[in-house]
Amino acid sequence: MLGMGRMVSAKKDSIGAVMSRREGLKAETRVLVGFQPVNQADNVTAGMHVFSQGAEQNTHSDQGWISSASFSPNLDSMIGIGSLENGTDRLNEVVVAANSLEGENAAMRVVSPHFIDPKAERLRD
Repeated sequence: MLGMGRMVSAKKDSIGAVMSRREGLKAETRVLVGFQPVNQADNVTAGMHVFSQGAEQNTHSDQGWISSASFSPNLDSMIGIGSLENGTDRLNEVVVAANSLEGENAAMRVVSPHFIDPKAERLRD
């Protein structure tokens, strides 16, 4: 499935597999990434839209969105996952996540969607 990397097999059936092959999604360059607030106290909520730093916040400059958010006890902060334009090329970049309905903005670091132990080294120890 496009944008999910190796997390979802294109050879097997899964929820969302058929929809991921729709024409409008085939050209999609947004991929799954993690978002971690630069300031640990900042809130992260599902539905926030992502913009490059300094960009005007409108539909033309929208770079992606946060689809899910939760508190991480390991990182002692909120975290989120979502789609970001050319996300794999933007790891460690700081972007702005905005919830304009609530008037919230937060600087977010683009990270691996695994957050902790992406190479599974802790698992193998």
